Amino acid sequence: MLPPQTASWQEHARRRQATDLEHGNELHRLAQLQQVLTDPDLRRMWWIARFPERFKDLKPLAEELDGLPAPQGAQDDDLRGDIRRLTDQLVTALQTPQQREVFLRVLVQTFQALGPLGLRRGAGSRPQDAADAEEDQAEHAQRHAVRARHD
Repeated sequence: MLPPQTASWQEHARRRQATDLEHGNELHRLAQLQQVLTDPDLRRMWWIARFPERFKDLKPLAEELDGLPAPQGAQDDDLRGDIRRLTDQLVTALQTPQQREVFLRVLVQTFQALGPLGLRRGAGSRPQDAADAEEDQAEHAQRHAVRARHD
């Protein structure tokens, strides 16, 4: 049997987790509703499906909702946000197809250098790099075999 403090702490953690889940679900539901209400076509279809007998009330609702901002995406943590902003700036700054190609090749090499096979597969998924990805997988298998012989 657990000590009373541990059981109490676990119950508190369960309640907090349930509350956080309910809060997250409510925020998600409200963001979806905001998305519907800010898009005139979605708003019209939602209103007709939800309140078919009150179609004439749609125009005053639309006027009231004028200026409602679209929902913002989930906030990134600092690192992810920084990476997204940097990547967006890099892609925007690339002027020519040659620059884009060089950028993508260096990005692929970076992912390959990081090591995890999942990153390598994702980096090697571009059609022109299929041969490179196969070569990389063969090289990985060869390194694995060499390590196995040394162990």
